[in-house]
Amino acid sequence: MQLKIAYTIEGQTTEVTTNPFAVMQWERRYKTKVSRISEDGLGIEDLLYLCWEAIKAQGTTCAPFEVWAAVVETVTTVADDDGVPTSPAQ
Repeated sequence: MQLKIAYTIEGQTTEVTTNPFAVMQWERRYKTKVSRISEDGLGIEDLLYLCWEAIKAQGTTCAPFEVWAAVVETVTTVADDDGVPTSPAQ
């Protein structure tokens, strides 16, 4: 699954894309499967955690999740060129 997520900290917006490892970490933390997203959707904590894991996967050093999440001003999924939110990789 690849999901583009935009987040804003101190007025600066950055985009990241999840990779399979980030999604696996999310599944482990929340004891769920990615297939449940179509049924349950993603909450704000889900988006924040996926974003945080994607940032770490890029090799960027981050504060612990709770500390990092506390300073995020906005977090949203980013639509692809067709206006559709990024979907699982084929």
